[in-house]
Amino acid sequence: MGAEETVFSVKGKEVVVGFVVDGASGKTLRFEVLFAGDGEAFRRWLEPYARGMGAEVLVSNANGSYGAAAGGLGLSQQLCIAHVRKYVSKRTNSISEQAEKEWGEREDGKLENLNKDLRVLKELLGEFPRDGANNASERSIAKSKMRYKTMRGYKSMDGMKNGIALTQWLYNGQEEEHDLAEEMAA
Repeated sequence: MGAEETVFSVKGKEVVVGFVVDGASGKTLRFEVLFAGDGEAFRRWLEPYARGMGAEVLVSNANGSYGAAAGGLGLSQQLCIAHVRKYVSKRTNSISEQAEKEWGEREDGKLENLNKDLRVLKELLGEFPRDGANNASERSIAKSKMRYKTMRGYKSMDGMKNGIALTQWLYNGQEEEHDLAEEMAA
């Protein structure tokens, strides 16, 4: 199971929307307006999906509330490869910069060895799949964000729900005709 939150603007105000997806197929199962952004609220929201799907793993980014929700549901948490790559790359750069400031050239080979180890770490990251494909929830969110970014926010909650539902319907290749916005946001 994949799950994450994102923010949309409705009448100039931020609205947090949670997406839950089938981690295997990538199909968006539901999106909902969330009114609390802590781990316990996220856990309560995800619980029926996790139980109904028999989920064992929550794929998400490293947001602390996602880890708390996964733990509260007895799920393992798998981090998005793209986030891991980005975090480790940034962190290795800052470690190298900090060591250079603190050690300079006065430490015999210490900085050179550290930088060599950091390069090896970055090379290991290169062995991960390049497309971050393990995070279906981010791919699902991106479908709705592509259209949203061409707008200046939504004018109403219903407009937002309909916009999200339409993009999910289009990208999921659904053939049935029904009120997906009502179904997904109910």
